[in-house]
Amino acid sequence: MMKNLKTSLGRKVALCIGATFAFMLVILLFTSKTIMLAGFSKLEEQDVETNITRFENGIERELDNLATTCGDWAPWDDARDFMTGKNPNFPETDLQVETLSNLKINFMMFIDLKGNLHHISTIDYLNKTEASPLEEMTKLILSKKELINLQEPDESKTGLLILSDFAILVAAQPISNNSSEKPICGTLVIGRYLDCNVLDNLRKQTCLDIQLTKQRDEVLKDGKHLQVINKDSITGYTNIYNIGRDKYITFQINMLRKIYNYGKGLVNYFMVITFVTAVTILIVLLLTLRKTIFKPLNALTTHLNEIDKDFNITTQLCTDRNDEIGSLARSFELVLTHLKNHIKELGEKQTITNNLNQELTKTTEKLQEANTELKSFVYVASHDLREPLRKISVFAEMLKTSLGNKIEGSDIENLHYMVDGAERMKKMIEGLLVYSRVSSQPHPLQKVDLNEIIDQICKFELAVLIEEKNVSIRKLQHLPTVVADASQMTQLLQNLIANGIKYQKKDNKPQITISYRHSPDGMVRIDVADNGIGIKPEYHSAVFTMFKRVHSREYEGTGIGLSVCKKIVERHKGKIGVESQPDEGSTFWFTIKEVPSQVAATEPVM
Repeated sequence: MMKNLKTSLGRKVALCIGATFAFMLVILLFTSKTIMLAGFSKLEEQDVETNITRFENGIERELDNLATTCGDWAPWDDARDFMTGKNPNFPETDLQVETLSNLKINFMMFIDLKGNLHHISTIDYLNKTEASPLEEMTKLILSKKELINLQEPDESKTGLLILSDFAILVAAQPISNNSSEKPICGTLVIGRYLDCNVLDNLRKQTCLDIQLTKQRDEVLKDGKHLQVINKDSITGYTNIYNIGRDKYITFQINMLRKIYNYGKGLVNYFMVITFVTAVTILIVLLLTLRKTIFKPLNALTTHLNEIDKDFNITTQLCTDRNDEIGSLARSFELVLTHLKNHIKELGEKQTITNNLNQELTKTTEKLQEANTELKSFVYVASHDLREPLRKISVFAEMLKTSLGNKIEGSDIENLHYMVDGAERMKKMIEGLLVYSRVSSQPHPLQKVDLNEIIDQICKFELAVLIEEKNVSIRKLQHLPTVVADASQMTQLLQNLIANGIKYQKKDNKPQITISYRHSPDGMVRIDVADNGIGIKPEYHSAVFTMFKRVHSREYEGTGIGLSVCKKIVERHKGKIGVESQPDEGSTFWFTIKEVPSQVAATEPVM
C-alpha cells in the first residue's frame, strides 16, 4: 500500500499545481485582454483621431493665412491698374523678392478674365532668390476653373493642388480696387509649396511627428486610418484631397502609445499581484514536495550535469529506486547507451562530411578567383587598348590629311582600310567594355516601367535612326512594370530594336512590334518582333555567341550586341531566345520578373 501511495504522489501534486496555475492564467487573460486592454485600445484610437484632426486644422490654418494674404493683395488699385495696363512697372516695384519672401509664399500669379496667364513671380522664400516658374504647376492652375473663375470681389478659394512630385497650398481671389468693388480685372493666385519647411512648422504647431507618405487604400471613414507599428509606436494616416477632390496625398502621424502602455502597466501590476499570490502557494507546495520528490530528482540532476560537463556518458545513474524517479533514471541509462552508439556513427559521418566540404570550398574559391580574374582581364584589356587605338586613328587621319593628293591607287585604298579597321576595332572594344560592365558595374534592381523605357529609346537613343529609316514601332498592349536594372534594361531593348531596324532588305520599311505574355515559370515574356531578313534555324543559338555573325558584311556590326543582351537577361535570372525563319522576320524574346500590379500602382520604381 505504501508503494502505491509513493507511486501516485507525484501525479497528485502535478495535478494540483496544474489546476492552480490554469485557474490563475484564465483570470489573467480574461481580465487584462478582454476588459482592461480593450478599453485602453479604444482610448488610444480616440487619441489618434484627435491628433489627426489637430493636423488637419493646422493645414486649414495654413490655407487661411494664404487666404488672408491674398485678400490683402487682390483688392488693390495698383494690382488692378497692372492688369489693365496702367501700371506696367508693378512687378518691379511691388513684387520684389524680399517682399514675397516676407509673405512666405513661393509664387504670385495674375490671370486675366479670359483665363490666360498675365504675369507670374516665382521665388525661393527660404533663400530669398528668384526661381523659374514650373510649367506643370502653371498649366494645372489655369485648368482649375473653380479656382480662377471667381465672380465676386470678396469671393475667395483655397485648397491643395497635387503635382507629379509635390503638392502646393493655394489661395485665389478676384482682383478689384481698394474698396473690393466691381468690375473685377482677373484673378490673383498665390501659393506656398508643401515642402519640408511647411511640415516643420506644422510639427512645431501641433507637437506631432508628421510625415508625407505614399497613398494608402485601406482608409477608414473620413479618410482616416491607424496602424500599430510596435509596442511603443502607433501611426495615424489621413488623406488631404485637392481642389476638385479627384486626387489626394496621404500624411502619417507617428505617436507614442502612452495610453496603451499605461494600461499595459496596470495589467502588469495586476499580473505581479497574482504572481506573488501564486508564488506563496508554490512555496507551501515545494516545502511539501522537497522531501519526497525534489531531493531524489536533484541527485539524478547532479549525475546528468556531470555527464554534461565532461561528456562522460559512461557515468552510472542511481537506478535502485522503485518509484517514478527510479524508472526515469533507468530510462536515462538506456538513452545514454543508445546515444553512445549514435555519437560514434555521427563522428565517422562527420569526418567524411568535413573532408568533402573542404574539397568543395577549395574548388569554389578557385572558380570564383578564376571568374574574377577573367572579368578583370576583359575590362582592363579592352580599356587599355583604347589609348593606342585612339593614337592609330588620330595619326591615320593626320596622314590622310597631310598626304592629300600625293598618293593614289592602292596606297589610298590601303589608307582607307587602315582607318576603317581602326574604327571597327574601336567599336569592338567599346562593345567589350559594355559587355564587361554588365556584371562589373551593375546598378541595384528596382521597379522599371517598360513603357517609359521604350518611349525614351524612341525619343533619344534611336531617334535619328528611326527618322532616317522611317521606322514603325508599335506596342500591342500596355507593357508591365518589371524588377530590373533600368540602364541595363534600356541597353537590352535598344539592342533588340536596333537589330530589327538594321537587318532589313533594301528599300524595306522596318516595322517593330513589341508585346508581352505571362510565362509558365511565373515570369513575364517580352517579345520584340521585326519584318527583317530573318535567321536560319541552325543559327538561332549561335547569334548570342560573342563575335558570332551569321549575316554578310553588307550589314555592319561587331557581333557583341546580342551577347550583351544575353548577359543582361542572365543577370536578371531570365531566359532569352529567338524565333525566326529566313525572309519572314525575327522575334527576339526574353523573360524577366514582373512587379505585382497592386505594388506598381502605388509606387514609382524605388
